[in-house]
Amino acid sequence: MRHLLRITAAPLFSLAFLMLSNGFFLTYVSAKLLLNGASSLTIGIIQGSYYAGFMIAALKSEHLIQRIKHIRAFSFFASIATACTLATVLANHLIVWILLRFLMGICVAALYVVIESWLLTISSIENRGVILAIYMSALYVAQSASQFIMDMIDLESLMAYIVAAFLASCSVIPVTFTHTRIPDINSPPVRAIFRLFILVPLGTVGAILAGTMLGSFYTFGPNYAQTNHISIAYLMSLTIAGGFLLQYPIGRISDVIGRRKVVIVVSLISFASALAIILTTGHPFWILFFSFILGGFTFTIYPLSIAQVVDRSEPEDLTSVAGVMLFAYSLGAVIGPFVTPIFIYVFKGELGLYYFIALASLLLTLTGFVLSLIRRPFPKKKQENFVALPPQTPVGYDLDPRSEEPTDKP
Repeated sequence: MRHLLRITAAPLFSLAFLMLSNGFFLTYVSAKLLLNGASSLTIGIIQGSYYAGFMIAALKSEHLIQRIKHIRAFSFFASIATACTLATVLANHLIVWILLRFLMGICVAALYVVIESWLLTISSIENRGVILAIYMSALYVAQSASQFIMDMIDLESLMAYIVAAFLASCSVIPVTFTHTRIPDINSPPVRAIFRLFILVPLGTVGAILAGTMLGSFYTFGPNYAQTNHISIAYLMSLTIAGGFLLQYPIGRISDVIGRRKVVIVVSLISFASALAIILTTGHPFWILFFSFILGGFTFTIYPLSIAQVVDRSEPEDLTSVAGVMLFAYSLGAVIGPFVTPIFIYVFKGELGLYYFIALASLLLTLTGFVLSLIRRPFPKKKQENFVALPPQTPVGYDLDPRSEEPTDKP
C-alpha cells in the first residue's frame, strides 16, 4: 500500500488541487450569478455550456494530449483554466460567460483525461481496483471539501477568483515531477447510444437521467441554499459526501438481489428524498439530512447503470461501452440546467430544482417497473461484480478491474 500511495501521489495531489479549484468555482458561479440578479434560465445556460465543453473534451481531447504529451498538456489546459477563471471577473455579457464556461469545461475534462491516463499507466491487473478506490476517495473528498471555501470568502469580493486561480495553478506542480504516456482512447459514435438503448434500456435511461439530476443539482443547488438561508457549503458537501459513502454498499446489494430491483428502489428513494426536501423547506436540519440521503441515492444511479450494461457486455468492450454511457450522462448534464429553469419558473422559486429531480427519479422508477413487466431480468449468476465509478472520462474506466476478468457469457 505504501508503494501504491507513493507512485500515485503526484496525480492525486494534482487531482486534489484541481477539485478544490473547480469544485468550489462551479458552486461559486451559480451563487454569484444569482447574487447579481441573473435569472434561472441565464444561470442554466451558462452552467450548461460548461457541461457541453466537458462532454466534448472528455471524448475528444486525447488526440491533442497524445501529440504534446501529458505534462505539457496538463500545463496547457491548467493555464487556460486559470486564465478563464481570472477573465470571468470581467464577464459582463451572456455570450462572454458562455464562452468562458465552455472553455473551462473543455480544460477540466482534458485535465481529468491526463490524470486518469496517468493512473492507468502505472496500474496493473493486480492493483487496478485499489488504485480506482484511492482515486475515487481523493476525487470525492476533495470535491466535498472544496465547498467549504464558500464559507471563507466574501461573495462580493474578488477573492473567489484569486483562490480558484491559485489552486488551479498549484495543480500543475505535482505533475511536473514525473513522466508517463497517454493510452489510446476510442471515441464512441453517437449512434452507439441507440444500440445500447435497445440492449439495456434501463441502463441507458438511467445514465441520461442521472446526468440531468446531477447537472441540475450542481447548477441550482447553491441557489436553493442561498434563497433559503442555508450554508451552501453544508448543502453541497453533504450531498456529495452521501453520494460517495453510499455508492459501494448499494452497489454490493445490487450484486445480491439484482440490478433492476435496486435501480427501482434507489430511484424511488431519490423521489421520496426530493419530496421530503420540498416538504421540509424552512427547516435547515431536515433539508441537510435529506440532502445527504438524496445524494447517496442519486449519485449511485450512474454506476448502477454502468453495471447493468457491463453485465451484458464483454470485458474487453468495457471502455468503449463506458465511453458511450459517459456521453449519455454528459448529454443529460447539458440538458438538465436548460430544463430546470422551467420548473423554477412554474413553482416560483429555486424549490423547482427538487420538483425536477423528483420527476426525473419518478420517470426512472416507472421505466424500471415497465421493463420488469416486459423483460426478464438478467441472471444474477452471470452478473459482474459492482464497481463504483465516477462520470469523468473514458480513460478512468480502463481502471475498472472487470475489463480484465475472464467471461463465460455467450
